[in-house]
Amino acid sequence: MLQERRRFWRGMVVAGGLACLAGLAAGGEGDAADAPAVRPDENVPTQADVARAAAELGQANEAARRAAAEFARADAVAGAAAEAARSARAAADQATAAARRSEEDAAAAEEDAAQADRNVSLAGDDKGGLAEARAKAAHARAVAVQARFAATQASARAGQLSRAADDAAGAYRRAAALRAAAARTAAQASTRQDRALRAYRTASLALMARDVASAEQAMKSGDYSRVSEQLKGIVVLPQAEGSAELARRARELAREVERMASDKLYEARLLRLQGREPEVLEVLKSIVERFPRTRAADEAAELMAGDPRLAAVAGMLAAEELDRGGLYAEAAAGYAAIIKRYPESVQALKARLRLRAMEKDETVAAATREDARRAAEAACPGWLAMARSYRDNGLTKKARELFQKIVTDCPDSECAKEARQALSKLESAGGRLTGRPQE
Repeated sequence: MLQERRRFWRGMVVAGGLACLAGLAAGGEGDAADAPAVRPDENVPTQADVARAAAELGQANEAARRAAAEFARADAVAGAAAEAARSARAAADQATAAARRSEEDAAAAEEDAAQADRNVSLAGDDKGGLAEARAKAAHARAVAVQARFAATQASARAGQLSRAADDAAGAYRRAAALRAAAARTAAQASTRQDRALRAYRTASLALMARDVASAEQAMKSGDYSRVSEQLKGIVVLPQAEGSAELARRARELAREVERMASDKLYEARLLRLQGREPEVLEVLKSIVERFPRTRAADEAAELMAGDPRLAAVAGMLAAEELDRGGLYAEAAAGYAAIIKRYPESVQALKARLRLRAMEKDETVAAATREDARRAAEAACPGWLAMARSYRDNGLTKKARELFQKIVTDCPDSECAKEARQALSKLESAGGRLTGRPQE
């Protein structure tokens, strides 16, 4: 039993080792011959194929885990049953030996009683000797009866314990059968796990080869954002032939992209020292767009967000884009934000001038009013719901203000009709529609 248990657990340890997948690392190649390298020009699985293989591997791992846990439980039950069977058999053997000794004691006592009876017959007419012989015979018979009773009880106890030992042995045999079945299930789960691991490794390696080849092609064509996109999922698969080489090629590509992005960032910093903010902003934006997932792109984003001059330029460009697109209300809000956040900047001066021009331009003013009207109509249902809540909770001052805002900003809407009726009721009730005090 012990050897069987050791063989099983050795198999489970091997299967568990095969199931360990590494993340991004710089380890060397493995020795597995069952997952050959796949050339990019072969029939490459899709990402969905890899996902399905990963899902199957996850299910196989979970099945193996459950099977191992079930075997551990069955093994524990079988071990406990074996110990119980050993204890029961030892108790039964002791009881049997005790019954045998009691039987021998009873036989000896009965022989003594028979001898005492014979001594009575031999006493003859000697009254004193006869009485003594009879007393000894009576005592011997009493001892024999007690010994026989003890022997009977010991024999019954031995039989009871023997039956218990047989039951314990049967329980152990059943537990051992369950353990053997659990071991077979665990072995099958381990085989499934191994197959799923090989399938996942093969599909992932094929997809990895395709991504590296695509990244190399993108590098040649200058599409650096695509290089980063293709490299983001590259990992080293342990014991997969060719995985480490593909990862090495991927790292070289990533280092080259990072170097190019760093050169552009250095250019942006030089332009910044020269005070050429618009050009700095364009370079930084190109770094973020063309070299994503690089340290240089992160630094470029931080520069754009953290430098007030660059932020003002970026805000101005965004507002001017809205202005050219006819979104005058949004553009005006953008100009106003620049004036508020960067009041001393050149862009703030430009924003003030543009806002003044927009105020004098009737086309812009009409478009702005129309945008404001549409925005107000879109917000009216929410204002109306909030006003009702204020009114129902006794906050009549806030309710009146919000109803009035609806009437002013959306005079021709359905919400305005309800708001006018609510204002009329508030006035007729003296501003008190509930028993609660006014705010």
